[in-house]
Amino acid sequence: MGHRFTIPLCKWHHEGHPPMTEEMGPSLASSKRAFVTQFGTELEIMARVDAELGFDTVWYGAHIGV
Repeated sequence: MGHRFTIPLCKWHHEGHPPMTEEMGPSLASSKRAFVTQFGTELEIMARVDAELGFDTVWYGAHIGV
């Protein structure tokens, strides 16, 4: 999908690398189910990123009700 569809995650939330702790919530690598429960699906996160950046929600918005 290209760089336009990159979800900005820190190293903890992406791969579970320190120095962050479990208090920051689950990492995508350690437990995708827990990550999605707390933060939303990748498409939901991308829609929020677009909204924060002032972009129009693209095709995936129709699939998640944005």
